[in-house]
Amino acid sequence: MIKPRSDCLLIKPEKPEEKTRSGLIIANYEIQSKFEREVFSNQGEIMAVGEKITEVKPGDKVIFLRFGATELEIEGHGYLIINERDLLAKY
Repeated sequence: MIKPRSDCLLIKPEKPEEKTRSGLIIANYEIQSKFEREVFSNQGEIMAVGEKITEVKPGDKVIFLRFGATELEIEGHGYLIINERDLLAKY
């Protein structure tokens, strides 16, 4: 697995829900990934952190700014690398 540098995080983004529990279809305004034409949300799971990151750890679920992310593909799966400043919340 990739080890992010200093203040960066490796995130496995979640795919957005396409329907509500009641069956309504959700319009998708997210950015389409260039990998496998998947659409990713701005939520995901942290897979690895740089050595300067102290507030979150691998396994944490987070919300982040999508526009500053760098997309990459590892073993056929899409991942994102973001800066710590683009991290908005942990849940």
